[in-house]
Amino acid sequence: AQVGGPPATPTGRRRALLIGIGYFGTAAELPWSVGDVQTMRAVLARVGFAPEWTLCLTDDQQDPRYMPTQRNIIAGLRWLAHSTAPGDALFFHFSGHGGEERDHDANHADGEATDDALVPCDVQQSGQVTENQVHELLLRPLPVGVRVTATVDCCLPCSFLELPYVCDPSRGWIEDAY
Repeated sequence: AQVGGPPATPTGRRRALLIGIGYFGTAAELPWSVGDVQTMRAVLARVGFAPEWTLCLTDDQQDPRYMPTQRNIIAGLRWLAHSTAPGDALFFHFSGHGGEERDHDANHADGEATDDALVPCDVQQSGQVTENQVHELLLRPLPVGVRVTATVDCCLPCSFLELPYVCDPSRGWIEDAY
């Protein structure tokens, strides 16, 4: 996906993927993550994101299709990017634990490189969802002119989406140094 260029004419199509993982009943419990998704869903509804185009994956319910497993997160990322067009607006939110794992694709002469990663509820069985996976599934397929807004609330100082620019609160948009 390219960054920049003239703004696309808004299509009005909006889609959101909201993920909240509380890891309930474990030593890693995060009791506010599911509430974050509920809050984000309400805010997005107020700005025109229809409920039928907002996919919520949370670990506080019983339907396995909506549990934030590695498989469902990957499927959700594919769904979010599918059939987009210039002028579409996408929103991605993750509230849960972040992790790191060795980046097997990196070619760094200065030592071993790591990827930031999202920790799904089934991490012990299926593994993490790396920043490389998120970039390949969500961003690379997008045509120029699709707007993506992402909030990642986890314990890592993520440059998570591997974008060339990040927003620094004191300096505005700056080139990512990582």
